[in-house]
Amino acid sequence: AEKTQNEKCVEISVCEQIKLLDSLRKNPEGHYIQKKSLIHNMKSWLKYIVFLVMFITPLCFSDFKLLGICCGATLIYSFLAKYPFGKMLKNILRMMPWILLFVVFQIIFFKTLPDDTVYFKFGFLSFTSTKLRLSILTVLHLIPAIISLFTFLYSADETDVIDGIKQLHLGKYFAMLIAVIFRFIPLLK
Repeated sequence: AEKTQNEKCVEISVCEQIKLLDSLRKNPEGHYIQKKSLIHNMKSWLKYIVFLVMFITPLCFSDFKLLGICCGATLIYSFLAKYPFGKMLKNILRMMPWILLFVVFQIIFFKTLPDDTVYFKFGFLSFTSTKLRLSILTVLHLIPAIISLFTFLYSADETDVIDGIKQLHLGKYFAMLIAVIFRFIPLLK
């Protein structure tokens, strides 16, 4: 029996999807890599605690000195996990368009204050000292959070993720949901 043109298209797209998923599975980017590092050897619940501290802390401060300390601390965290510096830079560059989008939204939607120094003005769009400060703070908030997230994903395998959820008593249903996600989406393994 001859297949219709529509059935052939579905077969081709399914095959292409399988090839794409297979190539993503073989891609080492974002995968857990087993190493002997201080972070890799931590207990699952401690990995979560350290990750959450490293992720949340830079989001809580608006002081440049404290954010600089947070950036340094996350770099030490990634160094202790033996996270490759080149991979870290590559992941930061991947996230940079999203960070720049947040910066652009702040420039467009944040109101110009009466005592601001205006560096650039074109119609409703202006770039002021306050908007510059907000833009720098946004970058300094997000870069350490991104580094800590990718370091956690680099140092925790699926067993660590599920065991950490169980050990921190975050809920057995949540742990089961994560286990199902890892089971049926092999790309995340």
